Amino acid sequence: MGVLEKREISRSLFSNLILLSPFFKGRLGGLAGNMGTHCSFSRGIPPFSWNTILSLMHMGSRRCLPKIRQSGWFCMKDISSRKLRSTCVSLLNLKEKGAGIEMVQIDIPIAFALGQIFADAARKQLLTGRPEYYFSALAKNNLFHIFFFSWIPVYFLVNYFGWETTHMWWRKDVVTDYPFFLPVFLIAFFFSANSGFWLSTFLIRKGKFLFVRASYAGIFLYSFLWVFGLWKRTSYLGSYKEWAQGTAKRAWDTSGGEPFLYMLFFSIILWFAALVFFIIILRAEGKNLILKGDKRKSTE
Repeated sequence: MGVLEKREISRSLFSNLILLSPFFKGRLGGLAGNMGTHCSFSRGIPPFSWNTILSLMHMGSRRCLPKIRQSGWFCMKDISSRKLRSTCVSLLNLKEKGAGIEMVQIDIPIAFALGQIFADAARKQLLTGRPEYYFSALAKNNLFHIFFFSWIPVYFLVNYFGWETTHMWWRKDVVTDYPFFLPVFLIAFFFSANSGFWLSTFLIRKGKFLFVRASYAGIFLYSFLWVFGLWKRTSYLGSYKEWAQGTAKRAWDTSGGEPFLYMLFFSIILWFAALVFFIIILRAEGKNLILKGDKRKSTE
């Protein structure tokens, strides 16, 4: 492998490490502390050891990026030169936003997954092609989301805004500081719930019901990883300011009559019980249906 190829690999590797560095900074200080604290690199090829890689990530996130940021768009410094090269990356002011992956809250993806679950539970009805079965299942999907799901995130947005948004994006104290937040959230929530049902109905009628199941299983896995992977955020109540200052109390702290924990368990139990009830109803409705081309009654 020639020198130029090695340099290209080095530059590509470093660029990707810089992208990942905000997610690991703070954890790698001990490993990288002895590598120096300034952003300068020799013209040679750095050794590819884990200590060097971790140190580069640390130095890049702490020193290099703030110095060369240019209105949200900036170019990486080449490892082998102090001149700016062509590797350009779009990042959104990582230092001001804080470390961590910032995404929409999990309620909307879960609403999509539940729409898929309702379609899967009504699979036999949907395969008949009869509109009354389709609209009956769709109505049950919306009834569940109206009475047993939608009010749960709204309650926590109103009363525990920082926790419900994982102390990300929205840094004001209460949801009313964002006048359009709740209307936009509810529109997105119900659109997601119905989109999951519509898309899954289409896939089920194409015979791809296993893809539907894999999809909603993946969403629930993502939600689980979100909650426990961001435990330092999801386990604290209070506003973003309190969380950032380290004064937010733990979610399980019920001192002062804090109802959070009780409301959380109550809503989860009610949500799960209602979901099981609707699934049983839909499965029972489709149990004795005879599908097209099937001469026997289904016993599934």
